[in-house]
Amino acid sequence: MGFAVIPELSVPDVAAATRALCDVFGFAPEAGLLRAGSQRIALVQGPGGGHGVIDHVALSVPDLDAALAAMIARGARLDATTPDGARTIPEFWGGGVRYVFLQGPGGARLELCCTLAAPRAFGHDHVGIPCRDIAASLAFVQAQGARLLASVTLHRPEGATEVRFLAFGDAVLELYQPPAPPPAPAAQPLWACLRVAGLAQAVSGPDGLTFVPLA
Repeated sequence: MGFAVIPELSVPDVAAATRALCDVFGFAPEAGLLRAGSQRIALVQGPGGGHGVIDHVALSVPDLDAALAAMIARGARLDATTPDGARTIPEFWGGGVRYVFLQGPGGARLELCCTLAAPRAFGHDHVGIPCRDIAASLAFVQAQGARLLASVTLHRPEGATEVRFLAFGDAVLELYQPPAPPPAPAAQPLWACLRVAGLAQAVSGPDGLTFVPLA
């Protein structure tokens, strides 16, 4: 099976990150990458840092409670964005989604996501990208060949969050602009870039979102 879009995770200790992703999160080595169902990621050695313009990689799970319990039992920890466990967004995909964030290697966020109307097998769900100007980010990813799937406005007491889902190769990108501007991306981000098949050269867009050729 070919993969057209692969997130790249930059960590100080590639061996330790590999063990964590395999032992805790269900990945397995494959052809120099790590694979969990339909999700592949690339690990590269780097200094480590904070979250960049790519905030998280989300894994689809058919049963969120079972998947979360299994990963917690293997040593996973809840991320501070969902400290009390799973939450629900009823507006997504017709029947809503349940989700929870976990801390991956170096603190990189990994999301578990279950689409309630039609649960999917373990694998790729989406790549989450917060935006300061969602119109500019949308135009950038569409210029690289992404196709709009859905537009949703989440109305909450703190304000409205604009969300756009796009198909990009075999991946789904989630662009979202929260009511308050997201923190400035880290200079040395954990989720560093997306490797994209068919790209002639590296391109960078709003907030430093970077796509590089898939070698």
